[in-house]
Amino acid sequence: MLQRLTLILLSLASTSVPLAAQIDSSLKQYFPLHIGDCWQYVRISSPPTDCEYSLSTVIGDTVMPNGKKYFVKTGSFFPSSGYDRDYVRIDDSLNVFVYTGSAECTASEYTMFRLAAQDSSLWPVCVQATPGGGHHVSVLGTYDWYYQNLDLWATTKAYSGSEIDTVSGDTTYQPLGATTYRLAKGIGIVQIVAEASGPSDLAGAIIDGILYGQITNVQDADKARSFVRRSKVEVFPNPFNQTTRVRYLVTTRGSVAIAVYDLLGRKLMSLVEEYKEPGEYQVSLDGSRFSSGIYMIVLQTPSTQEQQRIVLSK
Repeated sequence: MLQRLTLILLSLASTSVPLAAQIDSSLKQYFPLHIGDCWQYVRISSPPTDCEYSLSTVIGDTVMPNGKKYFVKTGSFFPSSGYDRDYVRIDDSLNVFVYTGSAECTASEYTMFRLAAQDSSLWPVCVQATPGGGHHVSVLGTYDWYYQNLDLWATTKAYSGSEIDTVSGDTTYQPLGATTYRLAKGIGIVQIVAEASGPSDLAGAIIDGILYGQITNVQDADKARSFVRRSKVEVFPNPFNQTTRVRYLVTTRGSVAIAVYDLLGRKLMSLVEEYKEPGEYQVSLDGSRFSSGIYMIVLQTPSTQEQQRIVLSK
């Protein structure tokens, strides 16, 4: 009897139970939110030689009256917020919420984007004060696109407003708050297509200290640029015995070179010579063929040259 019960328990333990699909955390890159992040948009008006610029910067965070914490973005780029700036947060399910003063949303916020939603899915914008009212948002599609202003290919999600015909069950699509949004992975909102005024395209952005495109002709642009990180190189451990790690940050795309020099300026070893996209990288340094002493690591990028003194102690 005991043996039979044991076999039953083992059989139950080995039964395959479907697990809830894990959310891909990299999807959060479609809507980056770091203090200092900055987006500049340009809209070509009539005549075509006239350009209208607008700037949105994450200047901090705050707790709103509903008790939830939001990032504060200058400008007002989202509908029905009721404020001259946007208060935005992302939850663990990668839903992007905007705080609103509208009584239509009983939670004092509405769902702007769902970053983990599948193409063609749709959801209600607000938790309604009265059932059945209001409109929905849909992710129309996901595709790769080249952004000339940024000189960048990026996977993009397009969002629009939508309505469901309760009689036929058909779904019709319309601009969300008279606007359609395109979000590029790693960048955020790259295009805002307003029904009345035409599209605003991203001219430049600063994301987590890395500059894409250009930030120009906008008040406080110099202040925005102060958030841009410089390319840098670090060696750890230092001093080191035989081997160590070289970590480096690249802030502009292009040819990158890292080399080891002696104190007389003679090049002893090349560690990196290749094209790099902006980002953080790491490479190993094997100093086994060098004698103990002081050397220099030099990082050369299209925009800057950085160096660090290293000590080899055998």
